[in-house]
Parts: sequence; structure tokens; C-alpha cells
Amino acid sequence: MRQRTYGGVGSPAREGGLTRFFLFSGVATILMMSKSIVTAIQESVAALRNINEIDHNERDLNIKKLMILVVLCIIPVGFFIYSHLVQLNVCSNTMSAVYAVMLSLLVLILGFIIAAVAGYMVGMIGSSNSPLSGLYFIAVIILSLVLKALAGEALGNEVVSYLMALVILLVGFIGFSAVITNENIQDFKSGQIVGATPYKQQISLFIGVICAMILAPFMINLVFNAYGIAGVVPHPGIDPNNTLSAPQASAIAMITKNVLHGSQDWNLMGLGVLIGAITFMLDLIGKKSGKFRTPAIMMGLGLYLPPDLVTGLFIGGMISVFIKRRYRKLQNEIGVDAVKKLDNRTNILICGLVAGESLMGLILAVPFVIKQSSDALRIVGEGFEGTSQVLSLIVIVLLVRYIYRTATRVSN
Repeated sequence: MRQRTYGGVGSPAREGGLTRFFLFSGVATILMMSKSIVTAIQESVAALRNINEIDHNERDLNIKKLMILVVLCIIPVGFFIYSHLVQLNVCSNTMSAVYAVMLSLLVLILGFIIAAVAGYMVGMIGSSNSPLSGLYFIAVIILSLVLKALAGEALGNEVVSYLMALVILLVGFIGFSAVITNENIQDFKSGQIVGATPYKQQISLFIGVICAMILAPFMINLVFNAYGIAGVVPHPGIDPNNTLSAPQASAIAMITKNVLHGSQDWNLMGLGVLIGAITFMLDLIGKKSGKFRTPAIMMGLGLYLPPDLVTGLFIGGMISVFIKRRYRKLQNEIGVDAVKKLDNRTNILICGLVAGESLMGLILAVPFVIKQSSDALRIVGEGFEGTSQVLSLIVIVLLVRYIYRTATRVSN
């Protein structure tokens, strides 16, 4: 079976070059946010000391109880790491326990930092476009280097495969924290719009995370059986060339394998970092002058993602540009508060479109799984492809027009 690729994404050479650029973008974002992260921690500690003086509508969950919950959640991760290290048999059980504790703390620290950066990014560009891959690469390289050092020279093919699985699973744990942060940030914004109190909303989010944790495996299995993933198909009724692509997962697996095998081209890594540094410096100059911007994380996102996703991001970005330009004119006509209401209405509309697309994917997956074919709902022949492309273009134009008119329509 052949893995579906887009414009070269999926090939080791292309992914190798772009992930280095993306990696620097993630590191740069973390460094830029370091002060904000420290300030946020200090504010949380100060709020805990003066918890009785905080207005009820501004109160959060008790940070002490949250820290206890974090410790309880990291304990199973430690046992998971310990069991894998014992099976590798590269050190004594005592040292495996020590390494498991160290790796658990590393996972916790990386998870905290990456979740903080992810939350910052989603506040700027939304959860559906948040470039988590650049942050995952940081965790992949650090964990791979640490596990390689722990395993020493006993890196046969079987050990490498085992370590690859361990690294990918640990990065999955870290990724869960970042993804949950993304969604929660969006929920907090929605809650602010409708006047929800932080404390009660955080309780609701805990319930939501638990429900998602229970349902996610079934949904992933449903999607896999309906569409296939990365060229892997569950049954003959699916064309391997039309499966859901997974460029980020392919890149993560490639980097993990290269680092553990010692075949990673660090010169390419350095070149990617150099390009990212130049882009980063240009962005600082442009930001200071106020004339242009070249965000490294955004350029990495544009270079890395497949063309079909980038096209959607470009169209959405252009819509945003024209809507914001219209808002600047409307501020003088209807006032700043009225424009903010329009902006909130637009955000709700876009969130509905994103959520609706995802829900339709799951709904359509049901008949595909029942019929064991992605052609279960086909009502036209192969010759309709050209017409369908024209109709799709018309629908996109009408949708863009509807979004713009809804976002800028002033109610009487």
C-alpha cells in the first residue's frame, strides 16, 4: 500500500528540512513566552494567598488541589515508563525506577511548557490552526536523546523499535495536554462571551475531558474504519490513495527513528535553525518598525502542512483581513462596543463551521463503516468529478460571501 502524500510531504527529505525550521519556531515561541509563564505562575500563587478577597466571578479552582491531581495523574505514567524500561533489560530494576521518576518529571515539565505555548498560540490563531507539530518535535528530540543515553550501546533493531514506541507514546501524553489546553482556551473565550464564571466552567471542562477520554478511542476507531489513515486501510473497500493523511505523525516517527539509530543529519537541523533564526530576526525588525511581519511559526506552518490545508488557511486569512478592515471603518460609524459584538458573533459562526465540519466527518463515517466502503453514499458516476469541482468552487464562494456579510452586517 502506498502512503498518500501532498506536494512531497511524507518524504524523508522534505519532512527532514521543514521540521528543523518548525522546531526553531517552537523553541523561539517558548523563549518569548518564558516571562509570561513565570508571571502567570506568580499570579496564581498570589491569588491562592488572597483567595478570600477574590470576587466570586473571577475565582478559579484551588491550585493546591490541582497540583495534587497532577501528581496523581503522573504516577501511572511513571509506572508505564518503569514497566517498559524493565522489559528492555538495559539496567537494573532499581535504576529503572530512578530513570522512570526522572522521565516522568521530564514529561511533566515538557507537557507544562508545551501546553502553555499551545494555549498562547491558540489565543492568536485558533485551535484548528495551532501548530502543535513544532512543539511536539521538541519533545520528540529531547525524549529520544534521553532514552538513547539511558539505553547506552545496546541499540539493536528490536531495542530501537521498542524505544520508538515508548517515545511516541510519551509524546502522545504530552500532546494530550496541549490539545486539551487548546480546546479549553477556546471554551474559556466562549464562556467569557456568555458570562460564565471560571470556577464552574473549569468543573465542566473536567467533566468534558473525562467524557472525551472515554469516547475518543471509539471515535478514532470509527474514523479509521471509515477512511483509513496514512495509506493504511482496514478493509479492501477503501482506496489507499484516498485515506486521511498524517504528515505530522510520519515526521515524528521519522525523527524518533533517526535520533535513536544515530542517523539524524544534524547539519540539516542546524540549517533549519539558521533559516528560522533569520526569519525570527526579520519578524522582530518588522514588528518594531510596524511595516511588516514574518512570524517564524506561521512560515513553518505554511511550509509544513499539505496544500489542501494551507489553501483553507489562506482563504480564511484573507477573509479575516477584509473583515478587520471593515471593522476599522465601522468603529467610527457604530462605536467600538458594537464592533466587539460583531466580532463575537463572527467567532461563534466560525467555531460552528469548524465543529460542524468535524461532526459531519463522524456522521458520514457511520454509513461508510456499515457498508465497508467510502463509496456508500455515491449517487453519481466517475464522470461527475469535473462538475463536482465546479460546484465545490461555487459553494466556497457562496460560503465566503455569507461569512463576510454575517460578520459585517449591522443590526438595526
